[in-house]
Amino acid sequence: MSSDNTNNENPQPALKIINWEEAKVQVGDDEEFLKEVLADLISESESGIQDITSAIEAKDFEKVMKSSHKIKGSTSYLCCEITNNIARNMEYASAAAFKKTTDLSSEDSWKKINELFDTFKVAFEELKKEIT
Repeated sequence: MSSDNTNNENPQPALKIINWEEAKVQVGDDEEFLKEVLADLISESESGIQDITSAIEAKDFEKVMKSSHKIKGSTSYLCCEITNNIARNMEYASAAAFKKTTDLSSEDSWKKINELFDTFKVAFEELKKEIT
């Protein structure tokens, strides 16, 4: 009797708040510089959170898309995996709504974006704890 091994997919590793090893590589293993850049990331992301909050209040898909894109880029470069993943999902959801390439209604798109944003804010607080 042969064993049933139909699931040959390897599970993906869990996302990290920050992948310290990769982040250090990004800055040439300079830990002091990494601390400075991460402090800048926190400041810029807090500004981005304010921008997204006002965009959601104004029902402005485009502004959510652009602000999420900016956060996505910064968190990607510094290997902040969880916040990056959520920012990417916010960007894609708002882009689809803005470009009208989703089957979701505008109301459902806002619901999805709000849920993602709430999740992002929690993850961002965890990132701040990890950095400080």
